[in-house]
Amino acid sequence: MGSNSRQRWAGLALLPFLLAGMAGCAVNASAPAATPTASASTTASASQAGSATSATAKAAESHPDGDPVKMVCGDEIKQKAQQILGLPGLPATTPSEDNGIYSCTYKTADGVMVLSVKKSASAAAAKAYFAGYTPTLPGAKPIEGMGNLGLPAAQTPGGIVVFVKDDMTLTVDTSWMPATVGPHGVSRGAVAYQLATDVIACWSE
Repeated sequence: MGSNSRQRWAGLALLPFLLAGMAGCAVNASAPAATPTASASTTASASQAGSATSATAKAAESHPDGDPVKMVCGDEIKQKAQQILGLPGLPATTPSEDNGIYSCTYKTADGVMVLSVKKSASAAAAKAYFAGYTPTLPGAKPIEGMGNLGLPAAQTPGGIVVFVKDDMTLTVDTSWMPATVGPHGVSRGAVAYQLATDVIACWSE
């Protein structure tokens, strides 16, 4: 399958997932996700017309410390990483902040991956940041279909995925990992994409 086909498939695969807002990302991260229905997807799609401020506020309510930016280092996403990588326990993480970018470094037996969030002054500013940032990533190409949902996204062959949601730009970087990771031999690109969609779905609740 060519890279364009994979990117198109990735965007289509994520569409019902995001529209249904299914992530189980409240304080109880272990709650099972519901299967989306047509009516739920329609309702959720209509609700996307809400403001960026409202969406960010909802994400903050679902996070224990009230900050959706720091969700990338929260237990919900740690549990997702544990499941995807087949880890025996939650991965060790180290948070940091530099030049307005909050980062969480995950240390695993398969190497290091970094989830980072850049919070901009507005949704428009976030899109402008994304437009200037993604060309600096080697081989970055748009993930088709996400821009139409107001979620500009890109990925690189080396295992970096970038998404924009409202005023936040999320980067999941697995490029320091081997080409395949975990007991099931999952590609590092798939790990980055899955974790990115988990975070975005949490923000969409």
